[in-house]
Amino acid sequence: MKIAREFEDPQVQQSWDKQMVMYGPLLRPAFAGNISARLTLLEVLEQLEQDRNLDAAENLRSLREICRSPGDYAAVYVLMGICLEQCGREQEASECYERATLCRHKYFYPYMRLADWYEQTGELELCAENTRRAMDCLADSADDPYFRKVLAKLAYNLGFCGLMMHRPEEARQAMAYSEALNPHMPARIEGWAMLEAVSGNREELERRLREAEAEFPERAALIREQTQAILRGEDPYFTVQPVNGPALEAFWDWVWVNRQTLLEQLAHKESRRAFYRHVSQHLQPVMPFTQYPIHFVAHPEEGRVLVFMEDCYNRSVHGAMEAVIAACPASLQPYLDFTLGG
Repeated sequence: MKIAREFEDPQVQQSWDKQMVMYGPLLRPAFAGNISARLTLLEVLEQLEQDRNLDAAENLRSLREICRSPGDYAAVYVLMGICLEQCGREQEASECYERATLCRHKYFYPYMRLADWYEQTGELELCAENTRRAMDCLADSADDPYFRKVLAKLAYNLGFCGLMMHRPEEARQAMAYSEALNPHMPARIEGWAMLEAVSGNREELERRLREAEAEFPERAALIREQTQAILRGEDPYFTVQPVNGPALEAFWDWVWVNRQTLLEQLAHKESRRAFYRHVSQHLQPVMPFTQYPIHFVAHPEEGRVLVFMEDCYNRSVHGAMEAVIAACPASLQPYLDFTLGG
């Protein structure tokens, strides 16, 4: 595809054309007709390549002052997100990428990074949504060898996300698309093996395990061990594990002994953080299946405490929390009625 000339200086045009190969969908609508702003954009991209992040941030702040269109804002927020990411400030970077999504841009990278961020925080629906957006941005780029591999990786991630949300058919469809795009991606074997184990397809699982031994020997034993645990019903993520009865009893004994303090903490907004922290700490032995925190929202006027779990697709965590709620003594229910939030 021929790229339209923007600049009189051939060297500047060459640099711009180079950046358009990677950032075309982002740069094309940004500061259209404003040569000065586009020169600054080009300078920002070169500064980011050289890890001159402070200089890039300063230029981006000046560009933000002259933004007029969604395309202008999208470019500034995406590049600011990349700048923050290179500085190790991932949460702030994700906030910039979220702002850029409001501009409905067509550049895949921020959506891909948002998907990674939401995977880390356990928000799998948002992870899947942003992965699909990234894939949509690359729908017409599958003929390019680089973008074809990126698209294959995104499709695999979408499939793995579906697997972790207990949607095996969605997972199978996405993983099959990924494998068609890039049949030699090593990571695919682990996802396929887990999917076949969850689905109980032992023959296909064995075929995938043999592939792992041939193509991915350093992880083959771990993949076999993991999938065998799934088949035996011993993986707490996919199969509800028995609740630790003594830990559950000890939790409610602790609540009963400390009920007055807990109720006082619950009654006052400024002390509720202490309530949430203490309850969460004492619940941990009941559900050792997850590293994600448990969140609470108090409604003392209704006598309810809503419980939200980041690891909401972990079947053992969900089952353990249901057991905790069911075991609440009747004498405490009017004051500490735990309810699973949506």
